[in-house]
Amino acid sequence: MTNPLPFHKRDFLQPHRFRRRMRAVILGRRPGEAAVRRMIAPAISGAAFMGALARSPRTIGACVPSSKMLSRMMATEVSLPVDGVVVELGGGTGRITSALLERGVPPEQLVVVEQSPSLADLLRKRFPKVQIIQGDAAFCYSQIPGSPRVHAVVSGLPLLSLPKVVVENIICQISSMLAADAPLIQFTYRLNGRGPLHATFDSLHFRTILFNIPPARVEVFRRRESR
Repeated sequence: MTNPLPFHKRDFLQPHRFRRRMRAVILGRRPGEAAVRRMIAPAISGAAFMGALARSPRTIGACVPSSKMLSRMMATEVSLPVDGVVVELGGGTGRITSALLERGVPPEQLVVVEQSPSLADLLRKRFPKVQIIQGDAAFCYSQIPGSPRVHAVVSGLPLLSLPKVVVENIICQISSMLAADAPLIQFTYRLNGRGPLHATFDSLHFRTILFNIPPARVEVFRRRESR
């Protein structure tokens, strides 16, 4: 059976050989690069997440990345086919991004906004065909070329931990770019009661994910039409 990795038994017995080969793989100079990158991707993502959390805990808003179950539940709320673009706010390490792509959202119709430079760089490496915008969610729509129709907004932003004025700016931005019939999909760790979005958007339904750490709620909103 062919060894899928560019390592041999003697490499693990001789640390200096292993270090040289691993460095060559990471830099893309050896065969088996894709296999090894898949192996080390979780560790790289976790390190990037913890680094961003240490630098700006209020904008990250969680002690661990979103679970796959939570990410998939959010992605299922996006209807297909996509008419325009799907905008993800707060890309993090890419859990929700990955779920949206698995759902069937074309990468060229997915725009991810992430404020942390290190996490934005990680997202660009993980999803080279997706448009990654490193910037503030409160001003993101002006940074999307062509001002396309927004089919859905998927938000992983920690609205409950952000300053009120920042949240108000983000809500104003979402309201201005979201089509009248398009959903806003937001998750929160507040399992009951009203949040900052309820004053501007109509809540359609929500689902609770008790097995997330911590437990979370996915809620779907629509822009409230003036009466």
